[in-house]
Amino acid sequence: MNHKPDHQMEALLTFFKATGQPDRLRILGLLANDARTVPELVEASGMKETAVTHHLHALQTAGLVIQRAVDHIPTFSFSNTGLDDLQNIVDGNVTPENLEERVLRQYVANDRLRAIPHRPEERAVILRWMAEKFEPDRRYTETEVTDLVQQYFDKPLTLRRILADHRFLQQTGRHYWRPLAEHFSGD
Repeated sequence: MNHKPDHQMEALLTFFKATGQPDRLRILGLLANDARTVPELVEASGMKETAVTHHLHALQTAGLVIQRAVDHIPTFSFSNTGLDDLQNIVDGNVTPENLEERVLRQYVANDRLRAIPHRPEERAVILRWMAEKFEPDRRYTETEVTDLVQQYFDKPLTLRRILADHRFLQQTGRHYWRPLAEHFSGD
């Protein structure tokens, strides 16, 4: 009998929970053809906004939907990342290397971050990628951090906070610095 490691079993459960409801499949069907906003999904599906938002979150967690800002409006589109993950688990091809490559390919284009992943293991890859833009142990002012992050992402304050919360950047008062690589915790 072939047993899957816990993280693979968790990924399978997340995928099947996300796709096990007809309303979520309806949303996926709508997004398979075109990117849409929440109001557009509400109108097309006949569901309430709170239900659409709840379903989108579950589908994002499973890697089946990605959110991007189009003219500063959150827009959702189908992503086959969850399907690729499922195929890799079934085939036994899950390694940290292909996770990093896949996440960077999905979330980074032209050295710009498209969105911040919801899945913790994907988020850690993106935070490490962003943290590497900072010189280790150099002190940065809050403004310098914001300016640097803005070169790579449209919401620099959000990403700056997440980098600090997950300890990819250390902070004392208004000064930030990237710890040496061996001190990255990513917690």
